[in-house]
Amino acid sequence: MQAKIIKTETEYNNALERIDEIFNAQPNTPLSDELELLSMLVEMYEDKEYIISLPDPVEAIKFRMEQQNLSQKDLTPYIGSRSKVSEVLNRKRNLSLSMIRSLHEGLEIPAEVLIHQENKSIPEKQFSYKQFPFTEMFKRKYFAWFNGNLYKAKDHAEELLNSLFCGLDIKEAESALYRKTPSEADNYALFAWRARILSLSKNDEICDFNPDKITKDLINEIVRLSYFKDGPQLARELLNKKGIHLLILKHLTKTYVDGAAMFSSAGKPIICLTLRHNRLDNFWFTLLHELAHVYLHLKETNDVFIDNLDEEVVYDKEKEADLLAQDMLINNKVWIKRKKELLLHQNLTLVHSLAEELHVSPSIIAGRIRKVKGNYTIYSELINEHKTRDFFPEWYS
Repeated sequence: MQAKIIKTETEYNNALERIDEIFNAQPNTPLSDELELLSMLVEMYEDKEYIISLPDPVEAIKFRMEQQNLSQKDLTPYIGSRSKVSEVLNRKRNLSLSMIRSLHEGLEIPAEVLIHQENKSIPEKQFSYKQFPFTEMFKRKYFAWFNGNLYKAKDHAEELLNSLFCGLDIKEAESALYRKTPSEADNYALFAWRARILSLSKNDEICDFNPDKITKDLINEIVRLSYFKDGPQLARELLNKKGIHLLILKHLTKTYVDGAAMFSSAGKPIICLTLRHNRLDNFWFTLLHELAHVYLHLKETNDVFIDNLDEEVVYDKEKEADLLAQDMLINNKVWIKRKKELLLHQNLTLVHSLAEELHVSPSIIAGRIRKVKGNYTIYSELINEHKTRDFFPEWYS
């Protein structure tokens, strides 16, 4: 028989018959060489055509139970409560990563069988969901792709967090890389908030980004949009056209965040605001502060600025962003010239007059006066005339 690549079942059967005929061939003879070659060709064909699938994970667990004479109660250390064990064995609950790890380590069931994927290993456990405000994250739809309740989400917390944090290094949470947040801030919550921003940016379709288009003229154009009633929405639209995301995402408990600037996975700048303070003056200053970071400081893909603007400014880059934001909102020369009369007494007419002159929102003028005087009771009607969150109901819910 002429040895060749086996392509059909007939050729396969013919090869098996020939192997039977020469099975007892003497070593180091032409027949033994033919036997070796045919055996290799048969094995190649079988590997291709007769793929042996992995055992079903549930059946593998039941087999091990039978081998070791285990009851469902004996599985609770690996799977959880008796009800969970029952649901897994009756295929009403999928195995979670933590269950798979426990069953593999405790009952020595192969990982690839439990995962049901050849040559697949169990990823190393990087964190516990208890490090994060997991319940709050679930309620805020951080895991929007997950179809299940909070109880089941906690079962699959490791997989959900792995997916959310894909591409990020959890060590960044431990190293507290954030520029301007209070020392008591929860860095794990900040890390999760940042991960959610990056996730949201993937579904936020905007134009291409050209860093050469980020100029003071653009910043000035953004400021002038504050003059209009729907200024916040217009600002988002303009930034999107320049390839900059403007996202709104509530801060998580114990994060005390007002805004952030970073790059998306696609290399486009992201500005994210929390609207923690539901005031128009705060919106415009926070937006300008983060836009200043984009203009001045956001250069490398791993640059991240997460800011609590109530904190005392310490870092040089934060001081630079503050100064640029202040100057772009109210030109410094104008402020110096008008400062005395603006601070002398409360005068709505004067505030509106300067706002018209600068073509900006009166709330910006009023907010600057309140900040400098340290008196946040004045101009309250003007400051609270429009609630910023009302401009973004689809984001802030």
